Formats: sequence, structure tokens, C-alpha cells
Amino acid sequence: MMLVNSVLVIVGLLAPTVSPKGAQPNLSGEWTLSSATTTGTRDGSTGEQATKTYLMDFSAFNCGRACRLVHKDSTLTVENAQLKDNETAKGQTVSIVTDGQKHTVIDSINIGNKIETVARWEDGKLSVTSMLAQIPLTQTISLEKNQLVVVKSFVTTGTKLTLRYTKK
Repeated sequence: MMLVNSVLVIVGLLAPTVSPKGAQPNLSGEWTLSSATTTGTRDGSTGEQATKTYLMDFSAFNCGRACRLVHKDSTLTVENAQLKDNETAKGQTVSIVTDGQKHTVIDSINIGNKIETVARWEDGKLSVTSMLAQIPLTQTISLEKNQLVVVKSFVTTGTKLTLRYTKK
């Protein structure tokens, strides 16, 4: 009996561990921009600084000043994005598939363009990578303290744009 228990312990130690994916929060809801900040600006400033920028060019995810998100299964759909200061101008509906595979989405900022995108869940955050020529543009979308937080990292400049939204 002692030998069987020892074998089971050794087998258990040698077996690969499978860590569960971080919980995927439901991002659905009506969201309104509450703040926009940048870090690592081109002029050498450090720390977070307020900015008037709320659009993310050449990126799959754009909520603008306000939007409606529908998160169902492996698809996140951005609807009624207010991409201009004029509240009546709404962006095109964009659906992002979150299965970790390459998909093409429409560019809500540059009408007529399409964006190659890979979106996957990593530790409870949605990582969306869009390709601009050969340059990857990464957005991280998460829920933090009941806020939708969207961070776009610019690899070439080391800057980040962070948009925080509150739920209506």
C-alpha cells in the first residue's frame, strides 16, 4: 500500500499542471468616457498626463467618447461608438472575435480600411493586437474597479494611451 501511495505522489508531481485561464469578465454595457491619459510622451515627460485623445487609430477596438458593448461567447461587438464630438455621429459596428486566431475587422476610424487582428484572453484581460504594416499595435481591455479600461501601447515610442469608461 505504501508503494502505491508513493507512486501516486510521484506521478502527481510529474504530471503537467494546467492553470485555468483568468476569468473572462462580461464587458457588455453602455460605457461613457470618464478620463483619457498618456504616459511616456514623446517630449520625454514621465507619469500620467491628461489628454484630449480618445480615438485609437489603426486599432480594432474604438469606443470613442461612448459606446455600447455586447459581449457574447467569443465575440465582442462595439456598437454606436461616438467617434466625434458630435453626439449624433456614430461609428460603424465592429465585431472582434476573441479566439486567439487572426481575423479581419473593419476600421471604424478610417472608413473602408480593414485591420488584421488577433484577440485573446490573458489573465482576465482581453489583449487585442492589430497590425499596421509590420508594426503590432496592442490594446488591453479590462474591468478595473467597475470601470472599463482600454490601454493602447505604442511599441515604437514607448508611450501608452489609457482610456477609462464608466458604465451608464
